[in-house]
Order: sequence, then structure tokens, then C-alpha cells
Amino acid sequence: MRLTNTVATATSALVTVSVQGTPTTLFLSVGSPNARAQVPIITTFSNNGAPVTGARVEVQLVGSKSTTPITLNLYDDGQHDDGQANDGVYGVVTGSLAPDDYEVIAQGNALGTTRLTLGSVQVTATGHTVYLPFVSVSR
Repeated sequence: MRLTNTVATATSALVTVSVQGTPTTLFLSVGSPNARAQVPIITTFSNNGAPVTGARVEVQLVGSKSTTPITLNLYDDGQHDDGQANDGVYGVVTGSLAPDDYEVIAQGNALGTTRLTLGSVQVTATGHTVYLPFVSVSR
């Protein structure tokens, strides 16, 4: 699958790809960088619409100018911009990021399954952000 932005301005798109017969989903939301170039990242993990708690969820941020990915754990404890504890919403706020285009790869493991969701964000020196399309993939 390939998504292309054909308009002159920045845009975002939510695309979900589901594998038939797999009701477990992981959705990704990448927020806007704050003044310190920190980016909030939130995932929602569910199974047949019910929250999946106790999962292991992590993200990797891969910058286009960097050879070393940044790996962060996400938490469902109510203390990491993730809403209430044990609600299936997992969150983290990155440390300050260097200006770059980042691919965000979220992976959740629970209930004997692994779910991957992809996103991206641009952090600029001026603090502006441009969202690029992302895709949710189940495997």
C-alpha cells in the first residue's frame, strides 16, 4: 500500500488495514511537537472493542538523518498522557527531538498476538509540524 499527498499543504490521513478474523487492533496517534520538540504518542489497544490491558507496547522513532532508532515504552498507568489507568490507552511523551522526519513504528503484544501500527511526524527547527500518512497493520 502506498499513500501520496497530492496537495500543496500538509495533511494527515488515518488508514487501517485489518486481517479478517483478528478482532485485536492497535491504533496510533502522534501528536504535535511542543516548544521543546517533545512529541506525545498514544496508542489504543483493543480486542473486539474491549480495552486490552497489561500489554507490552513500544514505539521506535526512526529519523531520516539518524542511524540509531529511538525506542520508548508506552504505559497504561494514567501518568503518561494516556488517560485513565488500565483503559487500553498507552502513552508516552518523547524527549526533545532533533529536527528531522521521523517514522513512528508502534508494536503491541498481548493475547498471543502482535500488532504493528505506523505513523510519522516532522519536527522542524521552527516548531512547525507536518503530519504524513500512517498505516495500521495487523499480523
